Amino acid sequence: MKVQILLSPSASGKTRTCVQTVREVLTRQPLAPVWVVVGDHRQAAHFRRRLAATGGALGARIVTFADLYLEILEIAGRRIPIVPAAMAHQLVQTAISRAELEYFAGLRGLPGFTLTLETALAEFKRSGVAPDRLSELTGQGGRSTQELRRIYQEYQTLLEWIGWTDPDGTAELALKALEDEPRLMGGCALLVVDGFDGFTTIQRRALRLLAQCSHRTLITLPGETSWGRPVHRGFQPALGDLQQDLDPEI
Repeated sequence: MKVQILLSPSASGKTRTCVQTVREVLTRQPLAPVWVVVGDHRQAAHFRRRLAATGGALGARIVTFADLYLEILEIAGRRIPIVPAAMAHQLVQTAISRAELEYFAGLRGLPGFTLTLETALAEFKRSGVAPDRLSELTGQGGRSTQELRRIYQEYQTLLEWIGWTDPDGTAELALKALEDEPRLMGGCALLVVDGFDGFTTIQRRALRLLAQCSHRTLITLPGETSWGRPVHRGFQPALGDLQQDLDPEI
């Protein structure tokens, strides 16, 4: 496992280097598994165009993290239906009605409360926090946290009961599958992660697992080794996290 971080200012050629690296690997090993993870589908389309301009993108899978989680579940034979937004909204409303509430009792039935909880539940999942660990994330153990935990648990129970998951829940399922069977990625020759300025807790966990089953990993980050410019200092925590998780070359 070799992990490299390409650290340079924005618009300085990081994506060009990634495209060249992918092309070099595929030229030497046309059938080698190569995965490229980018921030959104617009970036994915842009990366494909640039790779195609160098002679072809055949063999490279260019995905977002969300796409990658679905691919892993598909490979593992564990893919399950994903609730649409309207259905997820209804499930949150049902979870609120089923949970025993006192602190938030006066907010039951208010549309704004449901929407706020939808956002909060998604954030909990992106942070890799299960209902029983909610107090660790908030740093509090009062009534509000206890009731949030109850709603979160009711929501998870409803999802499990219908046999579906939500978009943020696919990450946990996919990473569990990868932990159970690291060979799912088929001995990835190259993993490229481009276009990010930081990573969520669940994305960091994904990177650790993916790097372990990849021959080489290349991750780009905006910044510079001296961190002289104030605009780049905000990216230092992201680099520190990756150094702690992956012990990379920079």
